Amino acid sequence: MREPVEKSESARLTDRTVQAAKPPVPPRKRLNIRDTEVPGLVLRVTDRGVKSWSIRYRLKGQEQRREVYGPSSIPSFCDARLEQ
Repeated sequence: MREPVEKSESARLTDRTVQAAKPPVPPRKRLNIRDTEVPGLVLRVTDRGVKSWSIRYRLKGQEQRREVYGPSSIPSFCDARLEQ
């Protein structure tokens, strides 16, 4: 049985948590850490250590969507929460 490519966790995302997030252990390609306080806010860490933010949302009557913000788009966790 093959392992999934992504691994998901939940945590209260703080600047310290974001700084401490490590790349996933192979064979996984991405680690998704969902914020326990802000629904839909996710920190994504690739196997190369690149961190980015994504926001998952659903408009009424439509499928779930995700917007991804690259590492330079949101410089800190506090800014990510403000943009939510």
